[in-house]
Formats: sequence, C-alpha cells, structure tokens
Amino acid sequence: MKIHEALTEDPVMSSWINDITLQRNKKDVTMTLGNGTRYVVNNIGEPNFAAWMQAQSKGQFWHSNIRGTFKVRKIM
Repeated sequence: MKIHEALTEDPVMSSWINDITLQRNKKDVTMTLGNGTRYVVNNIGEPNFAAWMQAQSKGQFWHSNIRGTFKVRKIM
C-alpha cells in the first residue's frame, strides 16, 4: 500500500486492533494490529467496512465476518 492510497486511519477501541482504514478504491481495507502488524483485506467494500466500524467488538466481527471469507494479505 502506498501512503497516498489511504483515506484516513480510523483508530478503533479494541484490545487487538489499532486502526481500520478503507482505501480510496472503496473496496480494500488496511488493518493495523496492536503489535504493528498490518494486513490488507481485499474486496470487503464500504458496507462491510461500515458494519465493522460500528461493531461493538472489532475482533469478534473479524472472526465472525471477515476471517475465512475475504482474501487477507500481511503487508508488514
């Protein structure tokens, strides 16, 4: 990911996830964990991003709705 491709990093209240960022293409999301590891979730789209941001538990949403459903790639 190039820095200029990111819209904004949205800090989240989570013990596991630091921020979740919807990319300019409105399809992909970058997620940064508390340990600094970053992942790109491909083709998640705006509706799923919005639901993730509104979820009470970001980690639970990840495990229930994203992991195993969308292509995830570690970038750092």
